[in-house]
Amino acid sequence: MKEQTKKIHIIDDDVSVIEILSDYLKLSDFEVSYNQNPVEALNDLSSINPDVILLDLNMPEMNGFDVLKKIRNNVLFNNTGVILLTSHDHINYKIKGLEEGADDYITKPFQKAEVLARVRAVLRRYEKNTGAKEIKEDDLLKGDLARFTLVDLLQFFDINKKKGKVRLLDIDGEIDIANGSFADIRYKNFLGLDALRRILLFNYGKFEVDFDFAVKDVKGFRISDVLLDCLSYIDELKRDIQPEFEENSVIIIMDKSLSSKFNLTKEEVNILELLSLYPLDLKEGIWILKNLFENKRIKIKGEEK
Repeated sequence: MKEQTKKIHIIDDDVSVIEILSDYLKLSDFEVSYNQNPVEALNDLSSINPDVILLDLNMPEMNGFDVLKKIRNNVLFNNTGVILLTSHDHINYKIKGLEEGADDYITKPFQKAEVLARVRAVLRRYEKNTGAKEIKEDDLLKGDLARFTLVDLLQFFDINKKKGKVRLLDIDGEIDIANGSFADIRYKNFLGLDALRRILLFNYGKFEVDFDFAVKDVKGFRISDVLLDCLSYIDELKRDIQPEFEENSVIIIMDKSLSSKFNLTKEEVNILELLSLYPLDLKEGIWILKNLFENKRIKIKGEEK
């Protein structure tokens, strides 16, 4: 059965912004509607029932913060994501928006690809939360990321302010969490947010959680502050590997010297796992992998020679 088209509603008094976003989102297979007047938007939203709202903060008659409050006070929109659009890059605006219930924040002028990545990340968050059963600690002691994703795990720790260590057994990764913040993150030799981005490339592998592990109370990155940005970044990477590769592409290493450069122990590897092993910037890594493919130093399993 074909997946239902997701609906995006834009509330912005700037016609040029509406036109740019509408055209781009429609090309990405979203159903798009809009209002230039925030008061009219509040009257129309219940009949439109959007999945995500792109909301400008600076509008006549009613500013975006007031619109956001009314949206969040209406139970009809409990499962509707809201992304703020504004020309203000001041941290206080971002903090206020997130505290009022926004899911993300984009500063104008923006890159269209960034908007798309953030919309998809917000949609993914709400899809996982909608209809999800109550999760208990015993359910998380051991599992597989193919059934229970790392994002699910991190959101459980964040919502319940739990302490513990997440061990990712198949990829040599560990995440220490305390009171809704990352205390320590490691993936092989990578640390911090760089390690987290690499770990989030994986959607498979065994994990175990130790809630009794003595995690130190350190001032680390809050899960809620960085997770959405990391997911948006991963969406960009997955888009950028195309058209040469797909997410499930299996790569065969033709040039054996690459095994030591990427610290590989096998000759066949998923494209995203191979990317996660690139020692420098991941976006640069995509360019490197495409170059290796073009020069036949790697090939995609199943493709003709």
